[in-house]
Amino acid sequence: MRLKKDRSLIINAAKFIYLKTPSRALRRVYFNIFCTLMRGRKIKTLINGLAYELDLGETIDIALYLGRFEPDVSSAINKYTKPEMVILDIGANIGAHTLLFGKIAGEK
Repeated sequence: MRLKKDRSLIINAAKFIYLKTPSRALRRVYFNIFCTLMRGRKIKTLINGLAYELDLGETIDIALYLGRFEPDVSSAINKYTKPEMVILDIGANIGAHTLLFGKIAGEK
């Protein structure tokens, strides 16, 4: 149990450092190092009220975790999606946008 808690603290600290790094170039380097070090490490987390199990070595998963996965697309989804819309998400990778569509549009 302690190992899991220690790992969680390290992951959260790394996320904090990444988000507070002002230089975009340095964040890119840090992102690549973080992905390499975290490869194969899985976490369960809530993002915008949606439950995810993420592999922190995968680029899309880590971008989701850091709140940096296609923010312009997420913003458009939030702006234009209405309850009970019919939505087709063609080519969904891990379904991040699909889950957001589902949260807003609902079951129908």
